[in-house]
Amino acid sequence: MLSRRSAVILGVLIVVLAIGLEWVFRMGASATGCALVENGGVQPIEGLVATYAGTQASPGTLAPGAKTKVWFSGAGRGVLSFQFTQRDNPMLGFKVEDFDPAELRRDGARMVLAIKYNQVDRYIEEDETIKASPRMFERLMDWIKEQFR
Repeated sequence: MLSRRSAVILGVLIVVLAIGLEWVFRMGASATGCALVENGGVQPIEGLVATYAGTQASPGTLAPGAKTKVWFSGAGRGVLSFQFTQRDNPMLGFKVEDFDPAELRRDGARMVLAIKYNQVDRYIEEDETIKASPRMFERLMDWIKEQFR
């Protein structure tokens, strides 16, 4: 039978090991984040191409009022750029300088980009398709609370 001191040391070691493993897995895996593109204009958006961290997605044509999701993987902030054409719109593209798929995924959110005549409205909203992933400490505290109920 373990003494109380040995049990505490063993418990601390298990917690430290679990946190270390979580950190290693999170550093090695890249999260997938969502950008929701919305055509807020009266003309279709044609040739829509999105690029992030060397990865390119081509949703193609987006009808007026239509929306499309663009998913990218990455583990840090980077530039998300869009190129397109839209009749009567002088804007041919735009960049989002601080796109971070990992942060969006962790927060259970997505970036919304509403393309209008010569402007883009940008905001973050909750993404109902993903659940925010709690931090290791939060999960550990939830587990401890469950054990003492």
